[in-house]
Amino acid sequence: MKDYLGLLIFLSVTIHAQIVTIPDANFKAKLLEADTTNQIASSSSSYFLPMKIDANSNGEIEVNEALLVQMLYVENAAISSLTGIDSFSNLRQLFCKNNSMTSLNVNNLIFLRRLDCSHNLLSNLNCQDIENRMDFLDCSYNNLTSLLLPNFYVFLDMGDQMMYANCSHNQLNTIVLKEDEQLSLLDLSYNNLTSLPFHHLEIYGDLILSHNPLTYVNLDNVYVGSQSPDPPYGYLGCEYTNLTELRIPFNVTYSNITNNPNLIHLDIKNGLNDFEWYYELDQNGEETGNIIYSRANISNNPQLALLCVDGIELGYYASIVPATVQVTQNCTLGIATTENNLFTIYPNPTSDIINIEVFNNEPIIKTTINNVLGQTILTFENTTVLDVSSLAKGAYFITVETEVGNETKRILKQ
Repeated sequence: MKDYLGLLIFLSVTIHAQIVTIPDANFKAKLLEADTTNQIASSSSSYFLPMKIDANSNGEIEVNEALLVQMLYVENAAISSLTGIDSFSNLRQLFCKNNSMTSLNVNNLIFLRRLDCSHNLLSNLNCQDIENRMDFLDCSYNNLTSLLLPNFYVFLDMGDQMMYANCSHNQLNTIVLKEDEQLSLLDLSYNNLTSLPFHHLEIYGDLILSHNPLTYVNLDNVYVGSQSPDPPYGYLGCEYTNLTELRIPFNVTYSNITNNPNLIHLDIKNGLNDFEWYYELDQNGEETGNIIYSRANISNNPQLALLCVDGIELGYYASIVPATVQVTQNCTLGIATTENNLFTIYPNPTSDIINIEVFNNEPIIKTTINNVLGQTILTFENTTVLDVSSLAKGAYFITVETEVGNETKRILKQ
């Protein structure tokens, strides 16, 4: 009986004192350094309440000690691996920037809300399966080539809380967002992104796409603006790309669309008067004295040929762009598109072949493809398969003529 009781006591002590395996000596040293006199670990997620992680001072981190940590700052510590972080399963906030990590997986930190892993050497970041919704992610200044973003909190559920995702200064060629994501900032600048076919996305603040070799961006299902119209605010940054056409989202109050060497067609018609201005508000809703203009900076786009603006802005923009740029409020820019559903086309965008399906199988008499200046580039007769591989990248208009009528649609060549 004594042996049995002794075994139970031994097992209980062993389980209670299970040691977390932490191979990285610098990570372990930082955890052991945590104390009530510094800002490394907190036992609260609402405010910083300093704590000593190694409570029994045995020079090890035990599972029961790790479970008490809710905020952890292990920055600037020459850490190359966070192996062992899974044992801190009650973490709400993890700040590990300015280290030397090449890989990080936080999917098992089911309560994590904030992660700053910027300024590392990360080529692999796994955070997309975190069960909890996040409100802050900074993975900038790394070596990431692809990234699946986690779920973020629904903006309206968080009051004035910012939903922040900074993925800038990486090598991203692929970024995947969860459907119906809501953010106050999404920064994808300084990456290798060539295509961004956004689905439904709401940005209550800033959307930054600058310094990417983008050739295609679809912002038709993207909202960039404030939750409240008083004052409205929404910023779009789209500088130094390879885009040939761009249509900004409705309600963007300020946009920076400069230094795009291939940009031909720009639509900044947003339903706002670009001569209006508003006082910037601080986080308490008080006026700061800074003025925000509802205006687009469109300088240094040398190939720009067509600019679509709101009617009241025609004179202003005509006065600041070269005389070679046609400024209009007709956003089809000289070619009227119709939506009679006479035919459908696919795929669109395309890189080589376009297929045409005509309603009721009406025979096609002729198909023409015009550029945004209205010039006819290609003509086809009696065919439903069009080879457009010879077209330069950009926007075009396809007109199909049948015995029952004509219809024009817009296509995009990638």
